[in-house]
Amino acid sequence: MTSLIVPITVMLLRGAVTVLLLAAAEKLFNRVLSARSRRNLWIYCIILMFIPQPEWQFQPLVIDMTCFRDLVIDTADLLPRELALLVGDSPTVYAIAEYFMAIPGVTAHSLIYFIAMCCAVMLAIVFLLASYIKCRRKTHRLQPVSDQRILNIWQQIVPAGGKSPLLLDSKDAVHPPVLFGFFRQKLLLPEAHLAKLSDSELELLLTHEYIHYRSGDGIINVLTLALWPLCWYNLFFLLARRRWRISCELACDDRVLARYPERTAEYGKLLLTFADTVQAPPVTVPFRETSGELKIRIQHMACPIRNKCRKGNIFLTALLVLLLASPLTIFSAVVKSDGSIKSSAISQISSNDGNLTEK
Repeated sequence: MTSLIVPITVMLLRGAVTVLLLAAAEKLFNRVLSARSRRNLWIYCIILMFIPQPEWQFQPLVIDMTCFRDLVIDTADLLPRELALLVGDSPTVYAIAEYFMAIPGVTAHSLIYFIAMCCAVMLAIVFLLASYIKCRRKTHRLQPVSDQRILNIWQQIVPAGGKSPLLLDSKDAVHPPVLFGFFRQKLLLPEAHLAKLSDSELELLLTHEYIHYRSGDGIINVLTLALWPLCWYNLFFLLARRRWRISCELACDDRVLARYPERTAEYGKLLLTFADTVQAPPVTVPFRETSGELKIRIQHMACPIRNKCRKGNIFLTALLVLLLASPLTIFSAVVKSDGSIKSSAISQISSNDGNLTEK
């Protein structure tokens, strides 16, 4: 696992740079950068986090990270050494250690960290699977929406012959309307709660959910959650995903108000109608999430981006695409071979590896 120290560090630093750069651009150019461009840029940012740092000959800046790698290894060796003193010569522990050390790249000094990484990944996978299976089982028990008023308005929104999610009555006034699913998406609507809305409000709400469906937000949401266990150590991934979710809602709001520009005040009141609902599971795309997100959406609707900013938006989006990709093409991280490590800690661990193998 020693060989993973530098790649993981480089990906963390690159993720920090790209996320902070895009967040700063959102703040500085809030009146120019459209919500749809932000949504696409955050997806682009998440993709960049999973691209390994290339080593090209034409990269102008080369960073030698050998000293950093040696320092991390020397520091990391302290914990396994202390644990070995506490455990002693337990045959069970040695049997477990030999089993894990049969995995390529796992040594005595990296064993404890490898086990911790596996536990973290498994916990993340179990959490996501439990949340998805719980929602899936719930949808199997639900009945299709029977309110003719909802169905009529939905038919007016969806083009003739166009694809649409399956409408189900969630029978839950606590949660807002949510889009759930991957291959066969479903729109869960609290039918009893929607009965209190006017036809105009219902049209705005269903239009918002249909735009989510057509944009593929439900599928991308599940995909980003599935990628999370692979980079559980990267907090910037969670931040980028959170900003993408907010941008998705802002982009949908813009497209709804582009269809019905005279209903801005009514749409804002509709959002406040669901302000007291609880937060939906992360595997779904709800009509409303947190109160902080709701505040951002209201402020965004109050100050929409004008048509005169479109050229500036295109230019700024192209510029940010190049800037976000610049760490991949400008910087190169290199390290010397493992044989150059001269620390006493590594020598001690090597001798411990030999003793462990004999036992």
